[in-house]
Amino acid sequence: MKSRLFVKLYLDEMIPSELARVLREYGYDVVTTQEVGMLGKDDRDQLEYASEHGRAMGYLDFQYRVLHPPALDLAPGRQTPCRNRRHA
Repeated sequence: MKSRLFVKLYLDEMIPSELARVLREYGYDVVTTQEVGMLGKDDRDQLEYASEHGRAMGYLDFQYRVLHPPALDLAPGRQTPCRNRRHA
């Protein structure tokens, strides 16, 4: 049995479900919107689900970029990153 990697993924409906199968073969903990009954839900609901379940969101829809900063605040105990910070 393969060991699981540390990241847990939640794939949006725009990502082919075949990718979830392949990622699982490589040890990733992956669920899709179809599998968890979130198919057709709006973007905010999708991000809330991912946050509440401790999963990183995989998506192809650039509209999520608008929702991303507020979504970070959904998970208790997480801090939002400094937006003006420059990395050396």
